[in-house]
Amino acid sequence: MKIIKKLQDGSDRIFYRVLIRNKTYILLKETKLFRFKSYLKIANVLKNLAPKIYDYNEEKLEILMEDLGDLSLFEYMKNNSNYKIYYNVILVLKDIENIVEELPAFDVEHLKYEIDYFLNFNPQYEHLREILYKNSEEISKFKYVFMHRDFQSRNIIINDNRIKIIDFQNAHIGPKGYDLSSLLIDPYVNLDEKIIIDLLKFYKEINEEEFLKISIQRISQVCAAFKKLSIYKPFFRKFIPIAISRFENLIKDLKLF
Repeated sequence: MKIIKKLQDGSDRIFYRVLIRNKTYILLKETKLFRFKSYLKIANVLKNLAPKIYDYNEEKLEILMEDLGDLSLFEYMKNNSNYKIYYNVILVLKDIENIVEELPAFDVEHLKYEIDYFLNFNPQYEHLREILYKNSEEISKFKYVFMHRDFQSRNIIINDNRIKIIDFQNAHIGPKGYDLSSLLIDPYVNLDEKIIIDLLKFYKEINEEEFLKISIQRISQVCAAFKKLSIYKPFFRKFIPIAISRFENLIKDLKLF
């Protein structure tokens, strides 16, 4: 096995592109046993939507998997102004949400923890704590479905004209619309509002007010994550103003100020 390249990731895990008998694979070196086990479980649940698992070593917390290439939705959209591919991604998302699997519930306590996480890194919004908590409580009453939990453009891979999903080890059963929000208000791509509305109509399964509420929840988590990650990984810094601006606009749209 020859290591070709260390791949970037927003966690303490390490991904390598490796060469074995003239074919490339991805080698994941995990640091936590529960995530290692979850990765294998969810990969099996997602079947053809996930990279194929070829081998794993629980003692070393290593997983050898299919190399899907480097064309994420994030990279694709850098060179394409046409957002039509999002229709295909949303169809895949609908299939994922129909998966029935026994997973931990992303309940109101998890949702409120995301708000605490956000305010810890953004104390200037402390005056919104109770409003954001109430929003989390309302979201917790949405229909619960299979939830990737980080369904954004860097975790969606285009491989041989097929949509594939990565970084799924934190999947839960969670409020319907959370993953859609992760996709549509993703600061990496920063879709125009008219495009977001068009894609929301295509999705059909939540209304605009529900989408705004769950988007405030999601962008709160993103704002905190970017600030935390940017301490050691400069890549994330340029996306913080986009995320904060999105948060403030959503708050205004729901007239929560």
